[in-house]
Amino acid sequence: AILSFSALVISLLLFHKIKEFPGSFQWLFAVSKISVGTLLVGMRGIIPDLVSIYLANVLLIFAPATLIQSFKILLGGTDTRKSEYWISGFFSILFILVAQTGSTRERILIFSFAYSILWLWGGISIFMQKSKASNFVFFVFIMMSILSLLRFIASWNINPEESLLQLKG
Repeated sequence: AILSFSALVISLLLFHKIKEFPGSFQWLFAVSKISVGTLLVGMRGIIPDLVSIYLANVLLIFAPATLIQSFKILLGGTDTRKSEYWISGFFSILFILVAQTGSTRERILIFSFAYSILWLWGGISIFMQKSKASNFVFFVFIMMSILSLLRFIASWNINPEESLLQLKG
């Protein structure tokens, strides 16, 4: 949470230098969602679950969509469908349903799967723009998708009854 908040402060300080670039406002909004969402998750146990679980994770699920949109705009894309927001909306609803009835493990699985799909979608949709810069962004987004998929696989074996917020040993 401290690292994400530091990234937000640095982003705000540097924003005046990049605000002329297309998509810069969407980029700053994505960083803000990540920072606030991570901060809220970090305050779990202090603030109500409605905010620390539900709102925080919805913000975190929509953050990649906003970031993808900012890169599309920066790279000159004209996609008006904004499919990444529809994907985020679907996974947000699914996350909320699972969070109400499921365990911490199931929440992590849904979140990790959502991130994997979003980054994969972002990588493919940016790659389709066929610019030199899009190749690098494609590579980064695909790597994010793979890392999220690895988190999904690693989370599969978590004991559903285990609290991940307790210190042990």
